[in-house]
Amino acid sequence: FQGLITGADDIFHLSLIERENNGLLRVRNGLGETVVLEPGLLKPLVAGKNIERYCIKDTGDLLLFPYDVANQKATLVSSDQMEARYPATWRYLLSHEAALRGRENGKMDHERWHAFGRTQSLGLHESPKLAIPRLVHRLEAGYDSTGGLYLDNVDVGGIIFRDASRAAYIRILGLLNSALLNWYFSRRSAPFRGGFRSANRQFLEPLPIAKQAPSKDASFIALAEEMLGLHKRLSEFGNTLLTEQESLLRQIE
Repeated sequence: FQGLITGADDIFHLSLIERENNGLLRVRNGLGETVVLEPGLLKPLVAGKNIERYCIKDTGDLLLFPYDVANQKATLVSSDQMEARYPATWRYLLSHEAALRGRENGKMDHERWHAFGRTQSLGLHESPKLAIPRLVHRLEAGYDSTGGLYLDNVDVGGIIFRDASRAAYIRILGLLNSALLNWYFSRRSAPFRGGFRSANRQFLEPLPIAKQAPSKDASFIALAEEMLGLHKRLSEFGNTLLTEQESLLRQIE
C-alpha cells in the first residue's frame, strides 16, 4: 500500500519543536506557523529519505491524523468529538477551514472537510509493516515492528503480510536488503535520473522469493535479526563514538 495523501501537507505535516510541561506538543507547520497541540492525533511521519537498509530514522516529523483506528479500519473523528477531545487541534484546523474546504477544486467543501483528500489504506499504518522508499539507489527496506509509523504519500510504500509473525517480517526484510535480490531488482526496475530506480509494486512483485524454505529459514532469520540489531545500534550513535561506529560497520560488512 502507498503512503497517505492529505491534499494539504502544509497543514497536516508538522515538525516537532518541543514538548511542553503540560504534555502538549509545540510544532511548526509547512506555512511557518507555530502552534501547541494535543499529542493524541499526532503520529510519527516517515518519508522515503528516512529509510535505509534495516533502519527507519526518526526525524521529528509528525502527521496530524484526524482518525480513530480499530482493526485496520480508520474512522474520521467528528467535529463534535474533535472539539471535546482535542480542542487545541480543532482550533488549529478551524483556522485553516477555508483552505481545507477548497481542496480538490472545492470537492472537500462538506461536513467532513477536515478529512484527508484520499482515503485509501488509512487504517493500515498502525500495523507492523515493512517500509520501502519508492526511489532507491539500491533495494532497501526498514521494519516498523510496532506499527507506530505513518508513511508519507507516494514517496514510500508499506507491505503487510497475512502471516504477521515477527519471523515472517524479518525473513522478507533480510531478503529485500540482500545483495542477491538487489542484483535481480536492478536488472528489472525502471531507471531514473541520478542513478535512482523505481521500487514500486510492479517491480517488487516479480522478485523471486520462495514461500517456504524451512531448511534454511532459521539460520537466515537469525542473521537478519543480527543485522537489524547492528543497524539499530549504529543509528543511535549519531556522530559520536567513531571507534564503536567503525566496529559496528565491520560487523555489518
